[in-house]
Amino acid sequence: MQRFIVGRHKAASGIDTFYTGARLELRGVTLILVDADDYTRTFMAQAGHDVGPHLPSPLDDLDSDKKAPANAPPAEALLGKEAVSRRLQQFLAHSNEVLCFYGVWNDTDRLYGDVHRIKVLYHLEDDSARPSGGAAQLGGTSQAPALSLDNLRIGSELHLFNRRILLADADPYTKQWLKVC
Repeated sequence: MQRFIVGRHKAASGIDTFYTGARLELRGVTLILVDADDYTRTFMAQAGHDVGPHLPSPLDDLDSDKKAPANAPPAEALLGKEAVSRRLQQFLAHSNEVLCFYGVWNDTDRLYGDVHRIKVLYHLEDDSARPSGGAAQLGGTSQAPALSLDNLRIGSELHLFNRRILLADADPYTKQWLKVC
């Protein structure tokens, strides 16, 4: 990510040094002014100063033949800074993608027990899973502990909140996603 070279800075000379083509040295960096926004142009005109016409950026000619390849790492990574993390890439690639499994919790061993249907939602963007609609029945929180995509297959058995859940089915999107992966 590009950072500001210069923030707010007190100019050494007056307002008449700000015009297109002017070279300003601020904090050891030489900047060339190439344009001004409408507000600045109006302000300078009211103060009796002409900003001048828009000038082409001096970097346009230098960079025209030096385009980075599409799969090149960010400049920050080349300078030794941390590249985009795997977690961020995963989040961006799978934002709002949710796998939905339908599970069964057989609680008929207890007095007045029943067969409960539990939905298990697995969020691909951050590798988190949670039971839906049955967390209160399971006696746990809404976030499922220590589940990974390797555990989530139709026919597999999960242990959530000390309960055995059999994954019996999945929605069509999840089935298609599991076939591809």
